[in-house]
Amino acid sequence: MSKIVKGLVVGALAGGAISWYRAYRQGEPAADAAKTAAKTGAVVGAAGGLAVGIVLERRERRRLSRKVMAQARLRDVAGQAAAAAVAAGELARPAVERAIERAKPYAKTAAQAALQSGQQAATKTAEYARDAATRAKPVMQSALEQAGPIARQAGEKAAQLGQQVGHQAAERVRTLAA
Repeated sequence: MSKIVKGLVVGALAGGAISWYRAYRQGEPAADAAKTAAKTGAVVGAAGGLAVGIVLERRERRRLSRKVMAQARLRDVAGQAAAAAVAAGELARPAVERAIERAKPYAKTAAQAALQSGQQAATKTAEYARDAATRAKPVMQSALEQAGPIARQAGEKAAQLGQQVGHQAAERVRTLAA
């Protein structure tokens, strides 16, 4: 429902209600007060509500038209900005391409230097690893030779303890069974 119709209906209801209340307060019977309210109050209220509805409708249309205009201006500005960005990119493209061409030999030289440096580092690391392995070999052999007899003694002691525990367990079982 438009604002004009809403204003008309609300104004008629409000005007009729106010007119009936005034007539009733002045001592008129309720039926006469209703007639007076219907004749004058509702018509006057409807006219006032109609006027308010027209004003509100015009304000909303004006606000919407401003909003539409602002959106159109925003689209225009955005389009101009995009066009300017494209134009700037097109202007900058030759300079960027020249800079890339000038930088290619330097980048190639830097990559070759990095490759040589990496190869040298890998060679040195391999040499250090071989040297460390060579130095560790006699120490590891010595540790193995020393660990062998100790491991045999530990195994023998574990076997003796196992036999003792087994005999004790068997003895307990016999005593408990008897």
